[in-house]
Amino acid sequence: MAPKSLSDILQHLGLKNRENLMDVYINPMIGAGVLEMTEPDNPTSRNQMYVTAKAEAHDEA
Repeated sequence: MAPKSLSDILQHLGLKNRENLMDVYINPMIGAGVLEMTEPDNPTSRNQMYVTAKAEAHDEA
């Protein structure tokens, strides 16, 4: 999946409050390893985007 900006995510979810989006959705999903930042060394970058974390392949023996 292609990286999305906060504006893209807000629009897709039909939300308007960026701070609420970060507190309720984005930060918990990053903490859970579901989302990743495209620029983790600069979390407040105006170019920051978010992408779903790739699931690791698990080999079953």
